[in-house]
Amino acid sequence: VKVQKGWRHVRRANESHVHEILFSVKHPDENALERELMAVSDPDSPRRGHYLTFDEVGELVRNDQGHAMLTTWLKTVGAKVTRTTPHKDFVLARAPVQVWEVALNTEFHHFAREGERALVNGPDFDHTACLYMSLPDDIHRHVDAVLKAAMFPPPLRKGPVWRRMPKNESDSSLRATSRRLGSAGHMTPSKLLSYYDIPTVTGSSKVSQSVYEGASGGQDTYWSASDLLTFQETHDIPLQPVASDVGCSMSEMACQVDPNSCLEPNLDIQYMQAVSQSTPQYIWYDNSGDFSQWITAVASDANPPLVHSISYGMPELEEVGLVYPGLKQLAVAFNNAAKKLGVQGVTIMASSGDDGAPGSADCMYNPSFPASSPYVTAVGATQGPESGNKESVCASNTGGLITSGGGFSNIFDAPSWQTDAVAGFFQKSTPESGYQTTGRGYPDVSMAGFNYEIVVQGQGALVSGTSASAPVFAGLISLINAKLADEGKSPVGFINPTLYKAENQDCYNDVTDGENNCSADRGGSSTCCAQGYSAVAGWDPTTGFGSWNQAKCQTMFNLPKGGKAAYLFPMWLLTLIIVGSVAGVLLTFALVCRFACKKRSPREAFAVLGFRNNAVCWGLFAMVGIALIVAGYLTVESANVDPSSDIQKCPIVKGQLWRWWNKGLVWTGALTLGLVALMVVRKCLCSITPPGPPPQQTSNVAMRQASSAPFIRDGQIVTR
Repeated sequence: VKVQKGWRHVRRANESHVHEILFSVKHPDENALERELMAVSDPDSPRRGHYLTFDEVGELVRNDQGHAMLTTWLKTVGAKVTRTTPHKDFVLARAPVQVWEVALNTEFHHFAREGERALVNGPDFDHTACLYMSLPDDIHRHVDAVLKAAMFPPPLRKGPVWRRMPKNESDSSLRATSRRLGSAGHMTPSKLLSYYDIPTVTGSSKVSQSVYEGASGGQDTYWSASDLLTFQETHDIPLQPVASDVGCSMSEMACQVDPNSCLEPNLDIQYMQAVSQSTPQYIWYDNSGDFSQWITAVASDANPPLVHSISYGMPELEEVGLVYPGLKQLAVAFNNAAKKLGVQGVTIMASSGDDGAPGSADCMYNPSFPASSPYVTAVGATQGPESGNKESVCASNTGGLITSGGGFSNIFDAPSWQTDAVAGFFQKSTPESGYQTTGRGYPDVSMAGFNYEIVVQGQGALVSGTSASAPVFAGLISLINAKLADEGKSPVGFINPTLYKAENQDCYNDVTDGENNCSADRGGSSTCCAQGYSAVAGWDPTTGFGSWNQAKCQTMFNLPKGGKAAYLFPMWLLTLIIVGSVAGVLLTFALVCRFACKKRSPREAFAVLGFRNNAVCWGLFAMVGIALIVAGYLTVESANVDPSSDIQKCPIVKGQLWRWWNKGLVWTGALTLGLVALMVVRKCLCSITPPGPPPQQTSNVAMRQASSAPFIRDGQIVTR
């Protein structure tokens, strides 16, 4: 059995072993989410900041037919549907292996991670998968991804690099000013405020923020509430507990037994809350190893946190040119979830990785997912601020312990909002060949990532990584959301198109020194490769645009008032347009019936309105045609500003019918103008005198004689 890198084959799966598979149902219009996301995120769009509600997203993505066919098929083959998300776009089903093998025409096997030993009295495997599969054609056309079947969780990137602080520095009872400011070369909350010009760290209960935590390399992770309390006391931060722990990953015992299992969550939570204080803090725990639990959780949440920070990632490539099997399907499901969050006004950050462009000690370009996704904001790392120095790329070969990840995706093309920035980089730098020249470039921005002071096991520790810079930047975005919420405005949402807008690029602290061609230093050494990128002026795949100046950059988000957008014109005017449009449509079809069906002349056709002058009638109907076209476009624009308002206030239309109404007005108007043009042409042709002899003239005498001639009426001869 050919096994994916990092795994070893154990044996054929037991037929009775129960296995779960997650199906992603195709949206009825696969491009609708993308269009909506850009409409509410593009800073030049009239709909910027006018987000959809959870229910409106459901109307956009729900595929009732596909969901019904999939669930019926699952029940028919003997699987049990255990969960369906509210929008019916994800279906989780469970069945014994023997059922799946028949249904998917495959074989399932048990696997274990290389180098790991089985638990005492536990199973000798930790993953069940098939190496190939197929769906019936009528089901396949409604499914765009299948997770937990023919895929292995790619190895998650290794966690941050850390070391214990000396005992005299880590004593949490010492809270003198020098302690709060931190020792030279250490990053603390107060240093972040000063270096990045953060005017305030007071968030708001009106907004919310979240960190994603998950299993790392097969190891569960935890966080400590007591460590959070100690950290807040040490740095004079108002005491604030976590608002919600989705997945229940808090464990004081686990953190005491193994501090490595708590480094990542403790770092994320302590610094996100330190930057955006008073903002409700959520933790979303996912031990699936492939983001699938998080994907279904956010797809089911009608009120998700407005900012998410993900400090986990996985390599795109198993080897040069070979994408990890199953990663493309995972990317489809993840991106669908990210786009759904984006159209609701949610921002997602992802750390760019700690092993530079190579992604590991293997010298090849290997981007990190989900940082490489176009639908998240990827955050890199710098060094220098911890010592009050100028920022450079955080790199292991310059003492930074980790190296800021960055590069170009092998899965995703560069989005339109990024192409100019990428082109600008290649005009200034020529990297070693081997990267994907047309791929989505990352990171987008960076923050300090070296030597953060945290608390773990009640003691101080120094941690380095993009795992620090991502939650810090997420906290800064939460502060902006808090400011906007206090002004009654919408949250920032999907920020990438705004970040890349040319006039916004002056607010960054541009980083022009350093490279990212080395792996992290985990044990006293790192590997430096030819594969890597250099920092240049402007955007580059080491630190993006550079770091963030909060006071300057927060002004780029000039968002509208929150809630539903107003119409472009008053409701009474929209109603008048609709009523007038209906009248115009009826008049047009009356004209068609009299002129075409009854073969009447244009004058007779127009007589239905009481008009006898052709010119007046033609002008009237030309105006009706133009009015219908204008009304169609105006109502389209009204729907663009607020897709739900027309449904709420105009009960005669619902859902897609509104769009068809818009199109119908435009086409009816075009038909009316076409009929007017046809009549004008007909009139011109009929007015041309045909060639031949002139008609004979009749004298007045002859006419009088004709008028006085006798005629027959009811069988009798009558004289005039």
